[in-house]
Amino acid sequence: MALTAYALTTVDLAKAAAGVTSSSYDTLFESLVNRVSAAVSAHCNRIFLRQMYDEWYSPTPRQYLLLRQAPIWTVTSIARDGTLLVQDTDYQLFDNDLTAGMIFSEFAWPGTVLVHGVGNDPVATTRNYEVVYEAGWYLPQNAGMYVAGNPDSLPLEVSDVVEQIVFQRYLRVIGESIGADSTSEGQESTTWASDGSMQALIRQHAADLKRFVRPVIL
Repeated sequence: MALTAYALTTVDLAKAAAGVTSSSYDTLFESLVNRVSAAVSAHCNRIFLRQMYDEWYSPTPRQYLLLRQAPIWTVTSIARDGTLLVQDTDYQLFDNDLTAGMIFSEFAWPGTVLVHGVGNDPVATTRNYEVVYEAGWYLPQNAGMYVAGNPDSLPLEVSDVVEQIVFQRYLRVIGESIGADSTSEGQESTTWASDGSMQALIRQHAADLKRFVRPVIL
C-alpha cells in the first residue's frame, strides 16, 4: 500500500508525532494516514491538494461566485454559455476573495432562473458558468514544493489534526491486538471510550477544522 495523492501528512511525520521509530508498523501507518485524510477531507467538504479544476456553476444574484475549492491561486478562464468573460471587465480577482474561494463581479452572475415558494425565491436552473482554476495547497508529500508554514502549503492545523487522529487510531489498533482497552506509546497513554469510530474522532477535533469546512455547492 502507498499513500494516495491526497494524503494530508506522511508516514514519517505521523510516526514522529506518535513517537514511533520502528518500521514494523509502516503499512499500518500508511493505511491510517490514507483513511484519516479521506475522513478529514469529507468532513471539510473539500480537496486539499493543489490542482487544476474545470467546474460548472449556476447563476446567482449575488456579486460573489463561491467556488467549491480554496484557496484559489489562478483563474485560467470563466465562460458563460461558452462565451469567455473578461477579467477586470466582467469579473475581478482580489486576494482576500481568492483566499476564501470567491470571485467578484460587479454585475453579479446572471442567467436563467426559476422561482419557487410564496417568497419567489430564485432557484438556478442551469449550470452555465464554466470556471477553470487552480486551488488547494501543496501537501507534505509534495517534495520540493511543500514548505511547512508557507501560505501555499497545507496549514499545519490540518496536518496536526490528521497526525493526532492517526496516533489515536494506532493506539487503538495496537491495544485491540493485545486485548486491552488502553495502551501507551512512549510518554503518551490513551484509554478510549466505546465509540472510537473515525467520525467520533473527527468530532473531537471539529473546532480545529472549523475554518476549513467548505459549504455544499450543488
